Amino acid sequence: MVAQRPGLLGAWVVVAGIACSSPPPPMGSELASALRSTALEWRATDRRYTLEADGWRSFQPIQNQEGGDPVIVVVRLHADTAIPDSVSVLELQFVKDDVVWAPPHVSEVRREAGSSTMELVVRNGPGEWAPGDSVDVIARLRDGGATSLVRAPRFVIARVD
Repeated sequence: MVAQRPGLLGAWVVVAGIACSSPPPPMGSELASALRSTALEWRATDRRYTLEADGWRSFQPIQNQEGGDPVIVVVRLHADTAIPDSVSVLELQFVKDDVVWAPPHVSEVRREAGSSTMELVVRNGPGEWAPGDSVDVIARLRDGGATSLVRAPRFVIARVD
C-alpha cells in the first residue's frame, strides 16, 4: 500500500517542529543534507530492508516532449525474507544536489505474494534533471506499527534515445 499524499515527510517534520516548539525544520540544502544521511538499511520485525533505484529520461522522437520526457524512476524495496502485506511505502523523496522532490503519488506498485521485492514506479519527475545526474532516493517505510527512513544512494539518471 502506498499513501498518496504529497510532502508527507515534510509535513510531518513541520508538525513535529511546531508541536515541540523546537527550531524550524531544515529547508533546502539542510533538508537535502539531512535526507542524504539516512541509513542504507532498516531492520524491523526480523527483516532487513534496502532500496535500489533506476531512473531515466526518454529522448525518443516518437514519444517525447521537446527536450525529453520527465524523469521516470523504478524504486525496488528488498527484504531478506518475503515482504508481508503489513509493509507499506508511505512516501518517497528524491534528492539531487540541494533539491528535494517529493512526488505527489506513485504511478504503479508491483508486488507479488511471497516475494522479497516490491517495485514502485514514479513518473513525471523533474524535467530539468539531466541524464548523468546523481540522485538519492529516500523512502519512509512502515512495517506493522514501526516506521523508518531508508535510502538508496546515488543512482544515475540514464538517457533513452
